[in-house]
Amino acid sequence: MGYLKVFKKNKSYSLTHDDEYLGFIYKRDFETLGIAFTDSDEFYIDDISPEYVEDIKALVIKRVFDKAVGYAAVSESTGSVIRSKLRLKKYPEYAIDAAIDLMYSYNYLNDDRYIESYVRCYISGKSRYLIEKELQSKGLDISDKGHIIDAVYEDMGMNDGEVISALVERKFRGQDLEDEKVKRRVVSFLIRHGFSFDKINNYLT
Repeated sequence: MGYLKVFKKNKSYSLTHDDEYLGFIYKRDFETLGIAFTDSDEFYIDDISPEYVEDIKALVIKRVFDKAVGYAAVSESTGSVIRSKLRLKKYPEYAIDAAIDLMYSYNYLNDDRYIESYVRCYISGKSRYLIEKELQSKGLDISDKGHIIDAVYEDMGMNDGEVISALVERKFRGQDLEDEKVKRRVVSFLIRHGFSFDKINNYLT
């Protein structure tokens, strides 16, 4: 047993069981859950049973899962990115964890699929190093995902040298690459796209 603190915020009601934040629900949910409702901005319900607490958590988890699915439906995403968006909505961590786990179990989230899609999308405009850094910044551990990235490069018949060549051809077509001013601009351009000095020099020499 324990007490349930209910605090009204706009159209929702924030619930705390003892010292644990359970999340927020709406007025119509009280009847669904079988919990007495008091028309007040703040009230307490004493002797709340563990079963009621679990019912509340199940409802909150479902709401968080539905929101997460909505985010994933817009574009391929990662668990880390979805988690950040859910936290901005002030959902409790237990519900976020459960929702993310469900997303992976139902294959709404798939890190391998995301990595392959991301590499295919950016392979023609960025270095492999930069692509991998950006994947890591999205909360992905790619330490054992090199084979996925290798497969995309092999499938598309590309490597960093070929990407550099294509980028320079598109950006500096018709310009004299032997001209020092042009060459400096080429170097700066390729550095911004994540290529190392060694690979840039290999192309220019």
